[in-house]
Amino acid sequence: MKILDTFDILASLGEGGRLSSRLDHFEPRQAQLGLMELIIRCFNENSLGAAEAGTGVGKSFAYLIPAVYFASQAKERVIISTATITLQRQLFDKDIPFVLDVLKLKIKAVLVKGRGNYLCLRRLEEAVSENELIDEGREDLLRVSEWAQTSKTGERDEIAFSLSDNLWSKICSDSDLCMGKHCPLHGHCFITILRRQAAAAKIIVVNHHLLFADLAARREGAGYETAVVLPPYSRVIIDEAHTIEKTATSFLSKEFSKLGILRHLGRLYRKRKGGLLVSFCSFLSAQDNSLDLLARSLEKIRKAAAELEDPALELCETENVFRFSPTRINPAAQRTLFPLLLALKKKLLAFNEKITALMKNMHHEDHENPVIWELNSILRRFESIALICESFINYKNRPEEVMWLERTGKGNPRIVFTQSPVDISHSLKEGLFEPNKTVICV
Repeated sequence: MKILDTFDILASLGEGGRLSSRLDHFEPRQAQLGLMELIIRCFNENSLGAAEAGTGVGKSFAYLIPAVYFASQAKERVIISTATITLQRQLFDKDIPFVLDVLKLKIKAVLVKGRGNYLCLRRLEEAVSENELIDEGREDLLRVSEWAQTSKTGERDEIAFSLSDNLWSKICSDSDLCMGKHCPLHGHCFITILRRQAAAAKIIVVNHHLLFADLAARREGAGYETAVVLPPYSRVIIDEAHTIEKTATSFLSKEFSKLGILRHLGRLYRKRKGGLLVSFCSFLSAQDNSLDLLARSLEKIRKAAAELEDPALELCETENVFRFSPTRINPAAQRTLFPLLLALKKKLLAFNEKITALMKNMHHEDHENPVIWELNSILRRFESIALICESFINYKNRPEEVMWLERTGKGNPRIVFTQSPVDISHSLKEGLFEPNKTVICV
């Protein structure tokens, strides 16, 4: 059954049409109408579509007009994904309001950015309570606290004063540290509020990173019928689609770094500030030596992660990247790096086993405790890092993936260990093109 009237929609952008008559210096473009006709077909026929539209074609209106008509008439959600913030803002601030106004359509549109753009109230509260920042940072933190009381979105772009990236990284939303519904501030959470708005919207504008974060989670088991990063959908328009291979590869990849491990260790235990393990042992009424044993286990992880850095940096000495190849055996890596990766893997899993053993006698309802929930989240991350270590050690037996080290940072360089698929076509087919009724790549 065709939902969209091709002739009527094409006429709206043809000469003398409802939109064209409102555009200054409008000139009919056959390529634009041809692209719009293709997109209408994709919506009507539940099809996949791809089109190359060069500069001057007017692709934004070519897909926006069918998208808003479809969202209005079929009552279905349409995701529009772009690569650049500039295009996102143009679509959301200018093009979508214009199209909806001219066509007299009333549907809700929402712009959703990645987590890192939004303030986390719990992390802000913790940063303020720690009271250890230098004077300048402390003053900025208090200004953020004051701003947060009146902000409706919690979005960094709203902040009217300059804020360092380092300070923002301590208080922004972070998927590794998010407690979700277990967070004591969940009811006031900016991400939660944004997701409610997105759930009520029929047009959602996102970037490719957010789209593929959502698709990766769905493909890993979250499913396509529930809200994950985004609410459920089955219609997707991907603008600037020539960039999605790189973005998709990054979300199908796995990585870890010493810095990331240290961040989790700091979350678990800090001598002066406590941490999750202190709350965990208190919650279990564990014996005094349990905390000491766990703290020593964390110190072993810290040492193992630190010992990886120097030999990894040496492998990247001539270039910033060192790739492991089944056809190029590197004795230095096998001699120095692999034993250290094995040691880190063992220490991560040993810590997980200790925590799991302490949790064995917990009641089922105890697992809903915010401390236990966040602790389990870190355990899953440690298990993931252990698996990456194992993959590096056995890289010769994994021809479908590539492993590499990358040196990042200038003054204090650090190493990121990354494991990536060689070919993402099957994953894209399975995760994006097959589950959705309409996917349009422009």
